Amino acid sequence: MVTGKPYIRFYAGAVIRGNDTLPLGTFCIMDQVPRTLCEQERQSFLSMAKIVRQEVIQPEEVSVHRMRSQLKENRDPLTNAFLSNTFFEKINQVLSKSVNNLEYYVLCLEFSDIEYIENHYGSIIANKVILEISARLKRGISKVGKHVFGRTENRHLGVFIALNIAQGPGVKLINEITSQLLACLAGPVKTSVYEITPNINMAIIQDNFKVSAPNDVYLMAKLFVKNLPQKPGINSEVVTDDVRKNVLMKYELTLDLSQNLAQHKLHIVYQPKIDANNERLAGLEALLRWDHHKHGLVSPPSIIEIANKSNLTYELEKWIFKTVINQIKEWKDQGFDVPRVSINVTGVTLQHKDFVNFVSELLNQSNLSGENLDIEIVENSLFENINAVIDIMNQLRKIGISFSLDDFGTGFSNLAYLQVLPINYLKIDKSFIDNIIQDKHAYAMCSGIISLANGLGLQTVAEGVESEFQIIALRTMRCNFIQGYYYSKPLRVIELERKYYNESLIKLT
Repeated sequence: MVTGKPYIRFYAGAVIRGNDTLPLGTFCIMDQVPRTLCEQERQSFLSMAKIVRQEVIQPEEVSVHRMRSQLKENRDPLTNAFLSNTFFEKINQVLSKSVNNLEYYVLCLEFSDIEYIENHYGSIIANKVILEISARLKRGISKVGKHVFGRTENRHLGVFIALNIAQGPGVKLINEITSQLLACLAGPVKTSVYEITPNINMAIIQDNFKVSAPNDVYLMAKLFVKNLPQKPGINSEVVTDDVRKNVLMKYELTLDLSQNLAQHKLHIVYQPKIDANNERLAGLEALLRWDHHKHGLVSPPSIIEIANKSNLTYELEKWIFKTVINQIKEWKDQGFDVPRVSINVTGVTLQHKDFVNFVSELLNQSNLSGENLDIEIVENSLFENINAVIDIMNQLRKIGISFSLDDFGTGFSNLAYLQVLPINYLKIDKSFIDNIIQDKHAYAMCSGIISLANGLGLQTVAEGVESEFQIIALRTMRCNFIQGYYYSKPLRVIELERKYYNESLIKLT
């Protein structure tokens, strides 16, 4: 009790009683300002007192209930679902009695924000949400045939479903069931204090269980759940064979990327950039290639996506710089006059605290000038911290490195950036080049981009050029450089030397 000034001028209390009705204490509010509780405040105060009581007496009740449940069938005391090991045992029992015309599916449901709910509203409210959603899920699957319901972790529920496909195609049935489940799961959960709409991720995967064990298929479903977009509300996916193969492939590639990088199993190819006026080699673009032992050629965007998810982007692009600079040095040592080589760099690498020093030291160690390099960047990698990016670009320009803005015109292009970014080249995306002969609007757009670049003192590179008619049109527009399959596909080192040995990679001796 406060006894000194300014004293307590307001007090409201509610007695907290145990199951034996004896008082445990008093939940109270005190204030220095005199006032009276309105009816709404009074009801809210009593509701809060109920929550406090539940928090006090819940541990004992839950403990007793849990022990009783575990003595029965190893079920979760909150949802009455089978716990993890028993869940998979029950699935194996169903599979052992397998009959024809059945297809099997495993569902994994994740409460993606249950920790947030528990931290902000308390464990009682969080348990209420889990209990209500699990009840809705049970209602949704109650009429779909044989099923097993489990709670494998605090934030995960699992369901095994055996569908009788004599009633129709399995894919159609599971899609209908998924729609029913989404309808059952939708809507807020009403608690004693709040209405809460939890974020839920759900994946359903089909398997015949001839090779995989139930727990392996469930772990696969969890992997799909993890890869779902993290959006508010309910996110779900029915995993088809094609989707499953694609995700498994990316999973295997993710595991292999770091090892393959260390073992130099990735390589670089070089696509020539041709001077539009004299058709001589004016530059090269270094492009990453990965020929995986199992999945074949992996596309560059897929490599970058995998690297981003594995936090390997910076290490990967460092490897590219080392490989390209070593190759330039080797050509120089052989007496070749090497044109400027472009390297694609993500915003992650460009803004890395060690990137400028790394490139500078690499050039010094190889006795090369920055004038041998061009760095290609894409506009969407610059949005977050444009001033820091400009500072980094200027540091690299001081040692002779030039910059190209790649894929200009795709997505959202901010023309104001062209005034402030210290770039030398503007690369026109293939999507503009494809239709410049047939489509007057595409021609006008491409011509406008080139005119804009020329007016700003920038040189232009047309990407993806495949026909002589396109080259004629681009020359008319005063495009500076041509890159595309009309002149050359990306080439390995030996192919490049053979093709351009007597033309542009001219020996100085």
